Amino acid sequence: MPHPTEIDDAPDAPCFNALMVGTYALMTRWAATPEGTPAGDAPGAIELRTLLARKIVSNLFFMVHHPATAGPVARALAQAHAEWATLAAGALTPCTETRPAHLPLH
Repeated sequence: MPHPTEIDDAPDAPCFNALMVGTYALMTRWAATPEGTPAGDAPGAIELRTLLARKIVSNLFFMVHHPATAGPVARALAQAHAEWATLAAGALTPCTETRPAHLPLH
């Protein structure tokens, strides 16, 4: 029996849509626990937000480098990856504090 090569052992790329939906779910959960709120100040909330942000960074990395990603989508995902990487490192405060309260989100 021939030995498989490294390429033969490489797993298939995850489904892009699954990565996208999962990342949106993680972002939604992260946003639902902002600091300064009862949910955000609960025991373990800071650790949860940190883990969520790190997983979001990971998913965005895989989305940027996914074979189905190209052009403007890849650039937008790369920018989002950089922003979330900074956020996950703790360099930014939660999004509710970085935007003046009187400005709409959209």
